[in-house]
Amino acid sequence: MDIYASDAEKSEEIKRWWRDNGRSVIAGVIIGIAVVVSWRYWFSYQQNQSENAATLYQQVVMAASESEFGQLESLTQELMQDYGGTPYAVFATFEMASLAAQSDTETAIEYLQWARENADLSAQEAVARLRLARLYLDEGEHDTALELVGSEPPVGFKSLYHELQGDIHLEMGDKMAAGQAYEMALSSAEPEGGRRAFLQMKLDDVAVQDES
Repeated sequence: MDIYASDAEKSEEIKRWWRDNGRSVIAGVIIGIAVVVSWRYWFSYQQNQSENAATLYQQVVMAASESEFGQLESLTQELMQDYGGTPYAVFATFEMASLAAQSDTETAIEYLQWARENADLSAQEAVARLRLARLYLDEGEHDTALELVGSEPPVGFKSLYHELQGDIHLEMGDKMAAGQAYEMALSSAEPEGGRRAFLQMKLDDVAVQDES
């Protein structure tokens, strides 16, 4: 009897615990299931977004290669509006800006500004700033161009940023600053490739101008 009594007590204890905690347990299970389902939905949604954006970007590249400005603009706008959170949207604005820069600098700047503000990848943001600075330099807006590339260059872009700083200083008539920037560009350039020779030519040219 003692054994059966003990079992009854245990049974009653379990019932009391369930009355006190049953709702919390059920709620926890429901929340857990909801989290799993939500995560799977979000993962699937993100995958679909990326695949759709990639398909559109392939069309962007084709339109850009054929200089189909209208189609390129339409596709780029679609990527910006519907897939703005993907890297493909930023890549599309680069294509659009490159084509627009041939005849409409203002439009090219607008697309690059969007890319700079919406890029999640640091390399994309760095490229956007670099291209914006070149456009502003071409427009004679030296201070704006220098501000874009005047801060510490991102990793992997030091040589390009310093070179452009040199170009801007040279356009502004500051040959000493230009020479210093070219030296920094040369020191941070890859050992192999033609960039070092090209940068050395720029540096030598500045030195000759200083002597004259």
